[in-house]
Amino acid sequence: MKAVIYVLALFMAVSSGVTVTAQINKDAYKQRSEMLKLNKKLQNTKVSKASKKRAKEDQKEGWKASGSLPLEMQYERAAVYENSFEEDLVTPKFVNGSGQSVGSVYDGAMMQAREMARLNLIGSIESDITQLVDNNISNNQLSSQDATTVAKTLSRSKSIMSKKLGQTIPVIERYRKLPNGNYEVFVQTFYSMDQARAITKNVLRVELEKESEDLAGKLDEMLGW
Repeated sequence: MKAVIYVLALFMAVSSGVTVTAQINKDAYKQRSEMLKLNKKLQNTKVSKASKKRAKEDQKEGWKASGSLPLEMQYERAAVYENSFEEDLVTPKFVNGSGQSVGSVYDGAMMQAREMARLNLIGSIESDITQLVDNNISNNQLSSQDATTVAKTLSRSKSIMSKKLGQTIPVIERYRKLPNGNYEVFVQTFYSMDQARAITKNVLRVELEKESEDLAGKLDEMLGW
């Protein structure tokens, strides 16, 4: 009888994990689709004077666009993402991260810059959650001990979140060759704030359940997105 109960409990735990993973993958796919649709809409966007000026200044410093999209168009897209807000005109629609790398091989420098941008993106998401936790402490809705547990769990979950985010879409990718022959690469990537929060919430819920089911329940109330 005990064996049957154990197997049933194990099955329920695995099923729960599969359900959460499926939801996370769905969120990542949804955000990528939204980004691709928005990029398509921006193809015929008129480039502003500010973006043209920025591109001209950077080109004088040796920067070139990576890929077929000109620097001025990349900067215009980034400006659109950065200035997109929800109806409250406060909450940004997108979170972003940037990375810069120098290497003797272009492909290696580009790969490292993309990874740095991804890690900085996750850092921005972490800051968003941390701010929310701090607000809940101020409102006495979360104890200092629980807040510490959430913070530690969030920090440990960075690598998991990185995998669950799926493929991020760089908006700016530029490079230049330095006098010593090395390549300097800059990458800036954006991600839907709503989808980033949804993925983070699901990852945190799974990880917090390992610490305390009660705290995992509080998370749902705390992260009322």
